[in-house]
Amino acid sequence: DDSIKINYWLNGCFLGTAFAHNLPFPSSTSVCNMLPNDVRTGYFPAVTLNVNETSVLSSCEFIFHPMDMFECPLPIGYKPLMIPNLVDFDDLLVPYPFNAYLISHSSEDNFENKNSTTKFLRDFINNNHLENKFEFDNDYYLFLPEQSQGFSLIINNNESTTISFDFSLPKMPNNCHDILLLTFNTDSIRIPINKIVNPTQIAIIFEINQQKLKVYINNELRMVKCSIVEKFTVYILPRISVRIQNVAIWKYALSNEHIQRLFTSGLSYIVNDYHQIRNYRKSINSFTFNGNNFENDFINVVNDNEYLQLFGNKSHLILSKSNDSWSEYTFIFDVIIHSLPITIIGLNAQTKISITSDGQISLIINNENSIQSESKLKLNESIRLVICVHHKSIRIYANGLLILDNILATFSMLFIFFS
Repeated sequence: DDSIKINYWLNGCFLGTAFAHNLPFPSSTSVCNMLPNDVRTGYFPAVTLNVNETSVLSSCEFIFHPMDMFECPLPIGYKPLMIPNLVDFDDLLVPYPFNAYLISHSSEDNFENKNSTTKFLRDFINNNHLENKFEFDNDYYLFLPEQSQGFSLIINNNESTTISFDFSLPKMPNNCHDILLLTFNTDSIRIPINKIVNPTQIAIIFEINQQKLKVYINNELRMVKCSIVEKFTVYILPRISVRIQNVAIWKYALSNEHIQRLFTSGLSYIVNDYHQIRNYRKSINSFTFNGNNFENDFINVVNDNEYLQLFGNKSHLILSKSNDSWSEYTFIFDVIIHSLPITIIGLNAQTKISITSDGQISLIINNENSIQSESKLKLNESIRLVICVHHKSIRIYANGLLILDNILATFSMLFIFFS
């Protein structure tokens, strides 16, 4: 139990141990008791952030790493936030790349739809999504036709850079001994046909200071002298019909050991982390209601938290918020409406979004101006309403269709739902 402690980092820098069990608080003679003791618990971990108008801090995340439990195991009475599946990262996996594309076996994961006309390849790490003009095949590879210039990546680094990718050839070319692996500036790298298997794993290290390349082809290393500048574009597998997957970039030179781990274990763990983080962030931005939340005869929770039922004329929900101005926010409602009219949400005392008695979505501004949708919603049917406020505009979608788009200038201290 004496090993219980809380360490703090800021932007990746270790700040030290702030609290430790059975040791005094900082600048105090009081001893810190971090053990759970029901209602008599004497200590609850907390963090206070001082933020003013000049602060650049816009968000804060708490990361509880399962590996910490080796040094600081949970005492009796504590329960973990989630039960981790521990992996020995030191012996198995390659470090996180700076960018990662095409690493999922789901085309839905690999695409990031920024708008209705253009598809982008999702960057699973830093959201540097790439505009994409190629198609996927049935095996979740990106297909590059023979007439293309190849898969392009911009390399912008004044030291070393590592890129990796896997590729497969639908059919081996006839009457040639090698194929063009990549081009950049005036240089090109070719790969012998007898080194190609399906899939072929490639890792390339650009060492700018030494003006050379390390090219790994299925664990076999080749050294190539070339002229490398700080910023250039790489064209991978140009002018050949090929399928490509598992594209990643590190802004430093991976060690030979890390290259072996990459070829052995791959990057699928990043996809698992991506889904865990996305589901976690989705959960913390969702409201879950149960029967104990409300002392109101007009509010009822149905089917064990499956949905919330409101009836009568006195029921409504209130969501308070901070004094900070929200320039962007989104509300998503899956609702079944049994009677009309109804006010879905009040953004403030003057601005409301309602459904009229004939089923039209109505935006009421300053309690006077009313903008109504052309389409009408039906009673007793499940409807997904999405309300997106972006700076000075508002868009409302019903079951995925845009039904209202208008200018909006409002500041909300609280939101009132279903009044």
